[in-house]
Amino acid sequence: MPNEMDLTDFRRDLTDVVDNLGDTGPLRLLKYGMPVAEIRSTNLDCEQRYAKAWIALVRRFDKMEILDHLGNLGLVNHSDLQELAERLDNLTEAGVTFSDYGEHYLPTEGPTTVDEVLARLHFGSAWPKTADDPYAWFEATSDLQKAAHERGKDTELAYPNAYDETRPTLSDLAIASGHTPDTFRRFGIQALDQRVALKKLDEMMGKNAIPSDVLALPHYNSYTFEQLVEGGLPVAEAATVFRRNLATDDAQNFVTAGIRTADEIEELIKGGFNAELAVRAHREGIEPDQWRRQLRQLQGLRYKGDGALPFNLLVEAAAEKLSLVRWDSGSYPVDAAKTLYDSGTGLKRRLQRYPWNEVFPDRIMDLARAGVPMTYVTAFGKLLSHHFKANNDGSFADLAITAYEKGLTADIANSISRQDSRAKRPAFTPDTLIAVLDEGLTHHTAQYLVEKHHNPATWITTLQKWNTLQPHIADFITKNTDTDAWQTVCAFALSYKGHKRARSRDLDYAIEGAVALLDAGTPAKMNDTQLNHLVSLTYWILAEGRYGHHIFKKEHAEAAPAVQALHLELLQVIEQHTPKDDDPAL
Repeated sequence: MPNEMDLTDFRRDLTDVVDNLGDTGPLRLLKYGMPVAEIRSTNLDCEQRYAKAWIALVRRFDKMEILDHLGNLGLVNHSDLQELAERLDNLTEAGVTFSDYGEHYLPTEGPTTVDEVLARLHFGSAWPKTADDPYAWFEATSDLQKAAHERGKDTELAYPNAYDETRPTLSDLAIASGHTPDTFRRFGIQALDQRVALKKLDEMMGKNAIPSDVLALPHYNSYTFEQLVEGGLPVAEAATVFRRNLATDDAQNFVTAGIRTADEIEELIKGGFNAELAVRAHREGIEPDQWRRQLRQLQGLRYKGDGALPFNLLVEAAAEKLSLVRWDSGSYPVDAAKTLYDSGTGLKRRLQRYPWNEVFPDRIMDLARAGVPMTYVTAFGKLLSHHFKANNDGSFADLAITAYEKGLTADIANSISRQDSRAKRPAFTPDTLIAVLDEGLTHHTAQYLVEKHHNPATWITTLQKWNTLQPHIADFITKNTDTDAWQTVCAFALSYKGHKRARSRDLDYAIEGAVALLDAGTPAKMNDTQLNHLVSLTYWILAEGRYGHHIFKKEHAEAAPAVQALHLELLQVIEQHTPKDDDPAL
């Protein structure tokens, strides 16, 4: 006998339930998940409220241009649409953002769920392609936006694949870095607490898939990581560089120079290799295997990455135990550098100017082998600028070396070239300069001669006269070394260094030369002019006592007659041995 059941009470109870549903719509009875009956309210007011709620939902989603898409996805009943609307409102109010162009990002066919629709509208084109559970990533990123909203910060998320959908999305970057939704949520909140905006999260992780353990390192720097990768280092090797705490400027330079593994970078850094020189060698087309061998030869030398010379020239010099550091860096003397630097030109541009264009780079090794300093090249170029600017015959370097070997120095050249001389600057030719140097020009004699004569031929005859007289002057000094008169002259020379100068510049330079030779312990090397001026000025001071030498006069007044006699004797020696105009010595 079939079971019988009185459904009267059940129907009455069910009707009461439906009448109290408000605007939630009819009640559907399901059998095995399929609707078999629909019970509607008998209350007209409930039906009207239900209809208005439907209309509001339809208008809302139609305005969002996703109504048809929702229908295609199977979201057609009132409860699903109501849930979607309420959750959108609540999330938006909490700071979560959704795309304004949702119709482009929803699937074209269903079925789907409210959760997936929310995630699709949230991610837009940034939908995580590699996520096993996209909704979990939606919860993570929406929680980050809520956290930013609560802190009063910008809720805009990073959008790394903007304008290029081939690049990974924010979630894909996080997944590739080893993050789960939970760890990424913690990573983002920690970034917020460190005052990092959400839209900077991709920069913290980098454009590439950076492992989460690397991101967590205290010394991690997204810019440096990207520089390593863009320089050609694989992402995995760049991560290893950070794990070993090798992410320095040197590491970036080695990558630029062609190094492609963290092991090699570590070996080079620990080996003390110059990373800037490695870049320089690479720039000149030298491969890593070759420049590594060459850099070993340059260790300990302070070459820079922006030097002027070819890299192979530095290696050649090192093989000969020579240093081209100053030549390479363009270390000009202060006076020469000032004008060059003020002109606003770079090192390479300056080296194209005279006199450097006469020696860079082909003749540098010849100059270095001869021991010629850069300051000398500056002074030599200034001394003979009138010649080489008019006669550029390629002999500059050879003549500079010859003159240097014959005793020309930067000080001598500058003494001749100085602009404050009252005499006209002598216009030396290469031949006359060598002739003057062959006669034994010194710094002090050059200073004296530039004040007295502007004709190089006169310089030569004057030097020849001094050389002819010099043995006799040496004998005179040796003979009088132990006399009181000579001792007085020496005492005056010592006092002269700290007092007002003589009456004229040529006299001053002559006496300075004599004093310098006395200080050096070689008074016998004085020429007749230097000695004559020194002795005569000593007597004149003792006789007149001017120019601040009152104390010296008071202490040595009794020596005046002896000094006068010494001077007269000197004049006789000079007169006796001075070559006459027709003397072959001239």
